Amino acid sequence: MEVIFEVDTEPRGLTSVGFAVGERRDGGKNVTCPAREYSVNGAHRHVLLLRSSNRALDAQEPLQRCILDAYSRREPHL
Repeated sequence: MEVIFEVDTEPRGLTSVGFAVGERRDGGKNVTCPAREYSVNGAHRHVLLLRSSNRALDAQEPLQRCILDAYSRREPHL
């Protein structure tokens, strides 16, 4: 899935790819954000490509709600 930012302020004109919308066990929807895997001394680690600049745990929630809202409007056509 891709997100195209069509807003009046920055990040207007940018597209972000790699988001996925999946079904949860309880029937709801979940959004996963892109991450990259890397190795340090043989140990595999992941870094999220979308993260809060102040390390707030709930910073992604507004974007995830926006993605789920857009997905729900588009879902009947998928």
